Amino acid sequence: MNALEKRVGILVEENNELKRVRTKLKITKSRGSALERRIHYMSQDNVLLKRRFDALQAEVV
Repeated sequence: MNALEKRVGILVEENNELKRVRTKLKITKSRGSALERRIHYMSQDNVLLKRRFDALQAEVV
């Protein structure tokens, strides 16, 4: 019985570790998605700024 209890204890520890890793992966994926959104918004802002700059240059010339 003692060996069985040890094995169950090891399996419980492994299961908990897998849960922690899965949680870390979810957090990492979420942060990656947030970064992708921020990069997308920044690139949109850059396009808008470029258009405004071009319009101002056209007015000056």
